[in-house]
Amino acid sequence: MRKKNRATARFILFVLLALGFWLQGVELNVRKVYSEQKVQKQDNYPATPEGVVEAFVNVGFDGTGIETIGDIKKRLKYTIWDIWPGSNSNDISLKYKIVKITENDREATVKVIHECLGWGALDHIEIERKTEGVEYSLVKEKGFWRIAFPDHAPYISVKTAIKRLEWGIGFYKKDTERVKKMRKNIDILKTYL
Repeated sequence: MRKKNRATARFILFVLLALGFWLQGVELNVRKVYSEQKVQKQDNYPATPEGVVEAFVNVGFDGTGIETIGDIKKRLKYTIWDIWPGSNSNDISLKYKIVKITENDREATVKVIHECLGWGALDHIEIERKTEGVEYSLVKEKGFWRIAFPDHAPYISVKTAIKRLEWGIGFYKKDTERVKKMRKNIDILKTYL
């Protein structure tokens, strides 16, 4: 009878120890997940690859991350690079849609499908409606998804294109011929609002 009680006591002790170690592992994992979520919520940084790409595309689309009319740092915070390559022209998009393609623990691919109106620079607008897709490659750095490729996201909205042209009118105000072209381009774009 004593042998049976000892065996039962050992078995119960073993089960309790195993349960204790398992609960510690679960607690550590829960703390880690909560900690990452807390940091991401505090910084308002998106937790998913699709969220990062959407935030990146949106700050270009709405103009807040455009170098001439906004703050380029708002775009760079979603990328692995520190310097913006810049561009003199942009594709003008009427709307876009985010589509996740792949994701694992360290890498992801997200596609953005744009309904394009055309493209424009300060002196020239070309209307050519089409649908285009851009695939973004992301990597996980220190718990955060960051865009690794492409290093240029030229799509802006019609409103942002108009804002850029208005900025150009102020910047090139002494060049009357150029200003005249910009005003004409604004009139063309306003028909698509």
